[in-house]
Amino acid sequence: MKNKLHRNEIMLSQDEITNLDLYELTLLSSIKHTIISNYNSPDAKEIKLNDVLSVLNNGKELPRNNLRRDLSRSFRSLISKDIFKVVNKIGKRYYIERESILINSNKLYVSIKKDEFINIFSTNLTSNLVKMYGYYIKLLSTLNINSRVGYHSLDTLSEKFGISKGTLVTYNSELEKRNLISIHRRKTFDELTGKFKSFNNVYFKPCDKEHICRSEERRVGKECLKRCR
Repeated sequence: MKNKLHRNEIMLSQDEITNLDLYELTLLSSIKHTIISNYNSPDAKEIKLNDVLSVLNNGKELPRNNLRRDLSRSFRSLISKDIFKVVNKIGKRYYIERESILINSNKLYVSIKKDEFINIFSTNLTSNLVKMYGYYIKLLSTLNINSRVGYHSLDTLSEKFGISKGTLVTYNSELEKRNLISIHRRKTFDELTGKFKSFNNVYFKPCDKEHICRSEERRVGKECLKRCR
């Protein structure tokens, strides 16, 4: 199947998500957002780090601080890891191959709508916001491609991503408030005891809520689902 260029979405391959840290994922998403937003412009191949950082900082220039230093380091790391190909560099301007960064042969990927990206970075940029977005991408990568849900426990997510459980709870709560993720507190009805048993949370994107609810109804039955709620 031929790869398509998605100009209204930020596409991150499973390889990128697995091999990049939270800062690198956030910066790469900003670079892709910058490119697809200006794709028809003759300057679309030109990337300036200041422009990429201003996208993350709600259109404002990012001051010279530790966060800027960490993101600049991540930018250099992306280049060293050959995440995108730089064909020329003039001063602080990098000229890259657009297709090498927007299209990936990896069949598994996470798709982020432009408005979802803007939703997260609608306030002043902080290191916590950068890491929350990186976690969001990694969380989406755990969703089953067919059922569109993820079942990992907080313990598993904490170990998998190297993030404390307390921080995960904070991130999940904030992502729910922004309507970027939905969390279903899953329960199963035990016929023997007549009670519900709690299991791991079920994670999914809000746009898939209707699909997930229908699946849950088939799993536990409509009457059980009513009692569960």
